[in-house]
Amino acid sequence: MLFALVGYLFNYDGSFHFDNIGDRYFETEAPYVDMRGLSALCGSLLVIIVYLILIEMKFSLPIALLGTCMLAFGNFLSSLPLF
Repeated sequence: MLFALVGYLFNYDGSFHFDNIGDRYFETEAPYVDMRGLSALCGSLLVIIVYLILIEMKFSLPIALLGTCMLAFGNFLSSLPLF
């Protein structure tokens, strides 16, 4: 629903269906940069929200920082090669 809201706010008419992964978006009126920006913003805010939740649950500061670092760098660490 958030992506639909971004499309509505930036006047996306739904003409481009995003069917194929390799399609070129540059020639369309699709607000793909704004949609990607929304995903990045939500991911960034999630780290802050988890930190505040851990502090509210009375965890210590090192544990709260460890939890947020695990969340922030989790995708990065899973993409590293094994050797």
